[in-house]
Amino acid sequence: VTTDLVFCAYLRDINHEQRLKDAYILSKTAIDACPIPIVLINGSGIVVRFSRAATTVFQWKTEDIVGKNVKVLMNHDIAKVHDQHLQDYRHSGVKRVIDRTRQVQAMRKDGMGITVELSVKEVRRSDLCKIVDDVLGASTHLGLEGGAMQIFSRPGESGGDVGKQDAKSRLAATNHFLAMASSFAAHAQPKGAKGHTPANTQPDDELFIGYMRDLSQEYILRQSNELKDVILSESSVPMIQLDTKGVILYANPALHHEFGYEGDNLVGRNVKALMPSEVAVHHDGYLERYGQTGIKHIIDHQREAVAKRKDGELFPIELSVRELNVKGDRTYFGYIRNILQPQLVRDQKRLGDTIMSLSPIPLVVITEEGIIIQFNDAAQEVFGYTQAEATGANVKTLQPPEVADKHDMYLANYRRTGVKSIVDAKRRVMGKRKSGKSFPLEILIKETTDTDGRVFIGYLRDVSSEKMLQVANDLSDAISTLSPVPLIALDASGTILKFSSAATNDLGYQVEEAMHGNVSMFDPNEGPGISHALHRSSGPQGAIHSDVHKVRVRRKNGSLYWAECTIREIKQEASQASFVAFIRDVSEEITNEISRSVFKRILNLTYTPMVIISELGIIEHVNESLTETFGYASKDIIGQNIKLLTPPEVSIHHDSFLKAYLTSGLKSVLDAKRKVYAVHKDGTRIVVELCVREAVTTEIGKRAYFGFLRDLRQETKLHQAFNFNDAITDLSPVPIIAIDSRGTILKFSAASTKVFGYDASEVVRENVKMLMPEPEASNHDLYLERARTRGVQLTKPRRVRGKTKDGKIVSLELTLSEVSHKGVVTSYVGFLRDMTDLDMEEAEGYVSSAIADVADQAIVVTDTRGTIVQMNRSALDLLKYDSLDECVGNNVKMIMTRDYAANHDQYLDTYQRTKVKRIIDSVRRVTALTKTGEVLHVELGVRELNIDGLEPRFLGYLRDVGDEITREVAARMNSTLISLAPVPIILSDASGRIISFSPLASRVFGFSQAEAIGNNLSILMPEDVAIVHDGYLARYQATGVKSIIDSKRQVLGRHKSGKTFHAILSVRELSGQDDQKFYVAFVSPE
Repeated sequence: VTTDLVFCAYLRDINHEQRLKDAYILSKTAIDACPIPIVLINGSGIVVRFSRAATTVFQWKTEDIVGKNVKVLMNHDIAKVHDQHLQDYRHSGVKRVIDRTRQVQAMRKDGMGITVELSVKEVRRSDLCKIVDDVLGASTHLGLEGGAMQIFSRPGESGGDVGKQDAKSRLAATNHFLAMASSFAAHAQPKGAKGHTPANTQPDDELFIGYMRDLSQEYILRQSNELKDVILSESSVPMIQLDTKGVILYANPALHHEFGYEGDNLVGRNVKALMPSEVAVHHDGYLERYGQTGIKHIIDHQREAVAKRKDGELFPIELSVRELNVKGDRTYFGYIRNILQPQLVRDQKRLGDTIMSLSPIPLVVITEEGIIIQFNDAAQEVFGYTQAEATGANVKTLQPPEVADKHDMYLANYRRTGVKSIVDAKRRVMGKRKSGKSFPLEILIKETTDTDGRVFIGYLRDVSSEKMLQVANDLSDAISTLSPVPLIALDASGTILKFSSAATNDLGYQVEEAMHGNVSMFDPNEGPGISHALHRSSGPQGAIHSDVHKVRVRRKNGSLYWAECTIREIKQEASQASFVAFIRDVSEEITNEISRSVFKRILNLTYTPMVIISELGIIEHVNESLTETFGYASKDIIGQNIKLLTPPEVSIHHDSFLKAYLTSGLKSVLDAKRKVYAVHKDGTRIVVELCVREAVTTEIGKRAYFGFLRDLRQETKLHQAFNFNDAITDLSPVPIIAIDSRGTILKFSAASTKVFGYDASEVVRENVKMLMPEPEASNHDLYLERARTRGVQLTKPRRVRGKTKDGKIVSLELTLSEVSHKGVVTSYVGFLRDMTDLDMEEAEGYVSSAIADVADQAIVVTDTRGTIVQMNRSALDLLKYDSLDECVGNNVKMIMTRDYAANHDQYLDTYQRTKVKRIIDSVRRVTALTKTGEVLHVELGVRELNIDGLEPRFLGYLRDVGDEITREVAARMNSTLISLAPVPIILSDASGRIISFSPLASRVFGFSQAEAIGNNLSILMPEDVAIVHDGYLARYQATGVKSIIDSKRQVLGRHKSGKTFHAILSVRELSGQDDQKFYVAFVSPE
């Protein structure tokens, strides 16, 4: 049987399958090549595709992650609700996450959290055919050339122009292709294609594609920038950035506030607007010179300078300058700190301590238990104890036993009752020196309170000499009454102060008629009289000088007679001269030879630098400072014309300036300070402050000009070098610490290292609690949590305590600024100020300041120009001013009489030049002028105060000595009367001990003053009288019956040689303080 072969062919269209395979390979390649992490999950959340970029970010291998739930890539809070989110979406279809881009927290395989930006897309299996066509079509359109596929973009990231439509359409097509490829790779895996299919999942129609971008580095950079911005804008420290021309590129709000520019923007202005004019005029030159040389004088250093506010007010600052070079562009960055208040605190503390130490009034400060805590230099001199010996001892050490035994009881009673029987009142008591000797004191007690409780300040004055002054005054009255020679005491104007009984007898005037009249009442109508002699008598200040004049004297009845007038001048510092005139009748005609003392003032106007020129402009003298400033040797410049030192535009007119002044006398330059240009030897110009003074020698008519110059050049280079990011904090002179919202330290500046002792590497990433003592450290987490949950503001400056590396507790002032991102506080920046030294200075200066405030002695403080800078309450009361504002800022000459005020500026100038102390560190008497014009006699002590960093000050201590001068004048008058009396005068105390022995008594009895004073009166008597004399004194003191006193009688005296002689004796009794008795004996040999 013939059988035909039959072939049966089965045909199957594999075109679609081939297209699927090609599309799968293409999509898988695109996903793996994409730099963006891509994760595909099914509707149950199971990972079905994990790109290579995703393995890099999350550190999962593809084979380990595919098949696991996507929750392994989420933090705990999101993972626990993710399944519910998927289920809610399948039921409701409401898209809350899909087709949106947002930031979320993800988790790596090692458990570390990262911030990512997530975009989710949804595709379905039913769209597979369309996806295949889209994938293949998009690949043909793109050519798969650049791999420049982006899912995420931000404005400006594409780098192209808005008008470049081709680039934009290509980018959109690329993103669309990547999405389609991802969907296809998950839905369709052809047979034979290699890949990973989850074993524990069932295919479904839903697929979700997650595109992610790791934001960790971007977050760190953003946080760093935010920290920088906060440091600049929120810092309480003024900061400024300049270009190389001095133009302000940036100024933070703190700087605008400090300089008074809150309503203005300083950016674009020149920094010279913030400087005094004398600095600003040179600033451009400083910048230019640094740009040429690169030599750093200011950069990388802190220095003190003076700044100017918008209203022109000048104030001291601390300036720190750094240089920043970014891509070849040089700028300068400056930190500025107002140091006015710290200076005031330091000045007040130093001034108070100096007042305590230098006061000529003994000051003793005790606690309420009587323990000595302050004992100044004057107290050491009075009591003989050193400060180390007195401090810590009980004040009873300075009291005699009868007072010391009751002192503790006095203090206890005052603490219990508060009744002030001694405090705030002057009283006289007895003190005890280290030697054990008692002496009288005038004491004023003031009460104040310091940080340790109540203290008492004692102002003391040794009044030992006042008893003798009183006795001297009484003796003066007795001598003037008993003197057999007419005696008249006068002041400088001739007013009669004393008129003796003998003067009454000779001149015919009663005491009441003559007192307070003028001595001219005794002058003749013509010719020299007593007043003429008075005007001719003078002597050096403080000395006693006598003149003998032949004058004509007119009696009350009009008759004239010639007299020998002996005038003794008694001059006191700061008081008007007084005169004692002894008038003795003579018979010879007199001629009066007049001699006058001519006092010349030598005006030494030496200054630094200084030049002296003649009236023709020839240089006659220069000092070393001038030669150093201008580069000349003395021999090269002396004899040259001053035009050598002036610029051409001045030198051509200088001769005519001199001639014009000599002709007109108009002072356009003399006695005024002004700024001019001078010329250095090398030709460079120097800005100087010039003051010219004129001196004329009247004897020979020579005229000279003294020129004082002050070099105003200052360092002009402001060199700044620092990195704009980290250098702002690391080089800041202000301690800066940045922490995150959990308290972890992010930044720790170099200035913080100085305060706490930690290096930045030891504290960064540690909790800030390590810098706090307890209990602050234990409570700090609670403070931060309360700030996060309740929105508590932590930005106000406040005092806090810190703990250093070595465990020391420091006092700090903290200013805190918040760093927020999208309304959430992410970190804090703290600006710290170490207050430890300031607190200590304030505490140490408290007692000294209290002493100055309540001081009983008047204190006036001036600067080197004589301007009053401080006065205490006692000074205001003494000079009768109502408030400090009437005096501070005025020249101290306002409280001087005209004779002192006229020369005071010259005294200051001479001292500044020579430093020879004629008044400083001495105590003398002067006259002062009150607000009402009253002239006061005061004791003045002047001390110079030199403290590092401060302009020198002069401290003047004033004490009203009007009463003392009166007593001292009487004492000097007594001495004068005794020495000039025509009869022997002997003064003894109640026991018969000789305490004064006149020169004439020495001649009569043969004993010198040294031999007589201190011995008993019995040495001047025959032996039979001497042995009973003490009995006479004792009987008189017991009974008061006067047998010799107030009468004249003949007695026998005994010469040193043993010979006796007849004499007339008159005795007068005097009473001193405390009823102490003295006897004055007048002895006239027969």
